[in-house]
Amino acid sequence: MSGNYHQERSRLIQQHKEEIKSIEKEIKSKRGVLKEQYQRHLEEAQKRHQEEMKEFETKYGNEEEKVKKGNKPVALSSSSKEAEGCNSGKTVLYEERQWNSLSKSELEIECKLRGLNSKGGKEDLVTRLFIFTADQKSKLSKIPQGEQKGMEVVKSRDKSSGNLESSSIKGFTVVSSTNKFAPPEINYSEAGGTGRRKGRSQNRKIDHRKNVKPGHNSWAAFCARNDIPRKNTGLNIHEDLNSESSDDEKNEEEEQSLKDSHSENDSIESDENELSGSESEDIDEEELARRNKRRAVMVKVLEKMFSSITISEKKNGLKLSEIEGQLTRLNVKNFKPELLGYKSLEEWLSCQSKTVLTYDEHNQLVFPPGHKIPDSKNNKKDDAYYVDSLSEQEEKKNSDDDDFFI
Repeated sequence: MSGNYHQERSRLIQQHKEEIKSIEKEIKSKRGVLKEQYQRHLEEAQKRHQEEMKEFETKYGNEEEKVKKGNKPVALSSSSKEAEGCNSGKTVLYEERQWNSLSKSELEIECKLRGLNSKGGKEDLVTRLFIFTADQKSKLSKIPQGEQKGMEVVKSRDKSSGNLESSSIKGFTVVSSTNKFAPPEINYSEAGGTGRRKGRSQNRKIDHRKNVKPGHNSWAAFCARNDIPRKNTGLNIHEDLNSESSDDEKNEEEEQSLKDSHSENDSIESDENELSGSESEDIDEEELARRNKRRAVMVKVLEKMFSSITISEKKNGLKLSEIEGQLTRLNVKNFKPELLGYKSLEEWLSCQSKTVLTYDEHNQLVFPPGHKIPDSKNNKKDDAYYVDSLSEQEEKKNSDDDDFFI
């Protein structure tokens, strides 16, 4: 029976231990109302465990007394020996604590105080203390209440040395093991009711930029301190002048457009000089860059056009009126010579280099690059500055001689 007694008792204590451990784990993770609920569950579980142990002891009878006759608490310090001497013949009760929440060093001290083996791991020490407290409760339940009135309570109040002090409160002796490992008392009211220790916020990093006045480090403040004139000062003063100058520029552009309309009959060279002068004054760099890109694209279009026309068109040339049709055939829509910086289509074609095309200004024909335009005699004779060569004069004489002999 003794073997079954110890097995059943250890199994029951292990169940109680696991249940309390799970509840304590939930208490640590919860807060507020949930934490209070789990604390109530813990108290209820402890009461239930006491009742189960009582039922277990009544079931096995007085076997526990036979087994536990030799177990007597061993005191460590001289003060504890004095407490035992003064309380000889009385039952000594040790304080019950939450063993799972203690460290290994604290558990070793508790085991030594109760005369238990302090060697082994943390789980072994916890199981020994659970078994010891259960035995202690079973002994207390068997003592009649009349005998408990004359007992004394022994509790420790000196936290630095762990000395024991006795007082008669409940009629039995209690040995408390509060020592230097107990947490210090903290006055949380000094921290403003936040639940934190006083002075904890001193370790936080301080942002000194918040103390700087607004606009103190701005560019405007820097210019004002060092008497530096700002870039945009005086804009409101000269608004009227800018508006007047813009009106004058518009009037000048209108007059210039009228002059250009009157000077359309001038030579091409004078027109090019005027265009170059106006472009350098009025056109921005961005617009010039766009114009150059358009010109490069149209050069590629002309190359594609000459590669796609027939052989007869290459020999006879394309008329000036046919160029727009060829461009639309190559999906070039809304083409305007003004976008390229030229006034007319003829001007654009005449300004192209010979590597791109060959343009016959007299007949207004466009040929592929490398085509040679023949010079007609009639064209030369129409020129006022044309002088006949010696070969042509000899041909005239020969023709006159032939007529004479006829």
